[in-house]
Amino acid sequence: PNGNLSVYRDNRMFIPATDTIEWSVPYGKPPIQIFKNLSCALPENNNGVCLNKSAQTYYNDYTAGEGNICDIWSTENFWCGNLTSGGWAFEDKFMSTEGRRQLPVGMRFNQSTTSGQRISAWESRISDEGLLFILHDQGWCMTMNRIASADENGYDLQDAARIDFEFGGFQGANVNRLADKDAVNNQPITTGSYYFDGIFDELDATHEWYFNKTTGVLYFIPDADTAAPPNLNNT
Repeated sequence: PNGNLSVYRDNRMFIPATDTIEWSVPYGKPPIQIFKNLSCALPENNNGVCLNKSAQTYYNDYTAGEGNICDIWSTENFWCGNLTSGGWAFEDKFMSTEGRRQLPVGMRFNQSTTSGQRISAWESRISDEGLLFILHDQGWCMTMNRIASADENGYDLQDAARIDFEFGGFQGANVNRLADKDAVNNQPITTGSYYFDGIFDELDATHEWYFNKTTGVLYFIPDADTAAPPNLNNT
């Protein structure tokens, strides 16, 4: 996750966004609103931080939201406010106006593609250790999502081609934008490419490793030219 995203993307290490049929997003109650006018024209702001944007007075108002649909953030969040401005604020506002958080909580992949067929063939348990890293469609942020447990219908790779998330999505600054009105894929939001991590079935190349936190077993594929196995004394 700390690597150069452009390197991974340009070297085809990501699954194309078009290989996904749908990204699902949560709906709920709008967040509780917090409002403060930060204008320097107000006497009560003279002793603290104040803003004086004569041309863009809406930047003088600080709003934030917390709770309800914004409960994935532990504290109040500027992007959950109903007067946010700049950047992708017109998309973030849907959290406060409609209770829609445009961060995916699940996806349906296309089983007819090469990557979709490969995902459908996974036989190991992919929850708990399994993660899905999703790029913003413009590539400037990435969210990390933990795959939900199959015991709670968290995923169905063969029949429904569905994978749900139980944690994550809050690492990026903003939400994703809505898909175009007539878009076929990636409804109801548009995201970028993505990749999986922590999938036992994909342990198939030298220097790759997988740790099963349930059994405590560490799997590692050493280099074929290495005479001795790696030093695992500290494991």
